[in-house]
Amino acid sequence: MGITLFLLGMLGCLLIVVAARSGLHELCHRFDGDKTGPPGGWSITPYWLTFQSTRDVTFEEGKEAFHDRSARFATLEHAMHDSAPVNAKRKARGQPEYTAIHSGSREWPLGEVLK
Repeated sequence: MGITLFLLGMLGCLLIVVAARSGLHELCHRFDGDKTGPPGGWSITPYWLTFQSTRDVTFEEGKEAFHDRSARFATLEHAMHDSAPVNAKRKARGQPEYTAIHSGSREWPLGEVLK
C-alpha cells in the first residue's frame, strides 16, 4: 500500500512538472511577442533560418535565430525562396547572415540549396 501511494505520488509530481514546463514555454513566447498557433497546434513553424551547426555560434546568436519570427516558414521551398530578403535585412542592420535552414534535427546549408 505504501509503495503504491509513493509511486502514484511520483507520477503526479512528474505530470505537474511536465505541465508546468509546457505552460512556461508558451508563456515565454507570449512575452517575447511571439504569436502562438491555434490550440493544439505548434507555436514554431517547422522550417527556420539559422546558423550552420559547424560554425561557432554564440549563445546570443542561437537565441536570436530561435526567436526571429521573420525567418520561419511553412515549407522548405518558402525558406529557400525567402532566405535572400531575410539575410538582406540582417546585413543592412549589421547582423550576421543566416547560413542554414533547420527543421527538427535536419539541416540544409543555404549555399547548397540555393545553387
